[in-house]
Amino acid sequence: MWMFILFGVEMLLLFVVIYLGRGKYTELFASIPYKFKLPAAAVGAMYALEHLRLMKYLDFITVKAHEKIIVIHGNKHARELTQFFTADTLITSYMCLLVGTLLGAVSEGDVSLLGIGLLFMLLIPVLSLKGLTTEMERRKRSIVLDLPEVLNKIILLINAGETAQGAFVRVIKGMQVEEKRPLIEQLQLTALELQMGVSFAKALENLSRRSSVSEVSLFTTTLMLNHKRGGDELVTALRGLAKELWDRRKAVCRTLGEEASSKLLFPMVLIFVIVMVIVGAPAIMVMNS
Repeated sequence: MWMFILFGVEMLLLFVVIYLGRGKYTELFASIPYKFKLPAAAVGAMYALEHLRLMKYLDFITVKAHEKIIVIHGNKHARELTQFFTADTLITSYMCLLVGTLLGAVSEGDVSLLGIGLLFMLLIPVLSLKGLTTEMERRKRSIVLDLPEVLNKIILLINAGETAQGAFVRVIKGMQVEEKRPLIEQLQLTALELQMGVSFAKALENLSRRSSVSEVSLFTTTLMLNHKRGGDELVTALRGLAKELWDRRKAVCRTLGEEASSKLLFPMVLIFVIVMVIVGAPAIMVMNS
């Protein structure tokens, strides 16, 4: 009986914070898109974070999440996205507690089910941070895969007589964005900065800082050190860099291939077991008869 009372109290708290937070964050959610796992309850989590000052007590999550969000999305809305991420994690963890309490209540007070709910509630923040790490790694891999192609186009234009800055801008303008790719987005921001009068060196420095990838830093440093010299020295430096970046791209492709093979291992073993059962079952049945 006490678990039903506990579940009722938990539901009451949830409805109260949702009621208090209704309509307060509509404009914020509209201005900064974010995919909440439970959009209806997100306002309650946002209200609890803001008015109960839970962000201060959840700094072991928010600090790590903020660092990763800056790498993935940049500085522009990092603070708001960190708050969204924390609210989403908080409400998901609370739902695990609710489900555990409900299952324990309907199972005639089975405390072990409540314990499982508490365990999942504690695991959700860890899994959420791991998801951010995976997204950050995926972003880095995408940049490493795209950068050698961009550099090859720049080298071709410089060989044709174009300046380093002119080749850089021309390559960016010629890109067709059919899908969301991090490198292309950052390069287009750099082209916009150049159109606004930012110097080439400063624009490259901003590109390196926004990307937070060592390969992009190497690319921008090489361009900054050699673009004023021009001629054979610039082409030689860029060709050496292109060779190194292609080697890194091959390493990333090799890693992706190995990961794909490891993911296929379990389905292959499962299929093998099913085939063995299908083939061996008739023989066993004949022997038993």
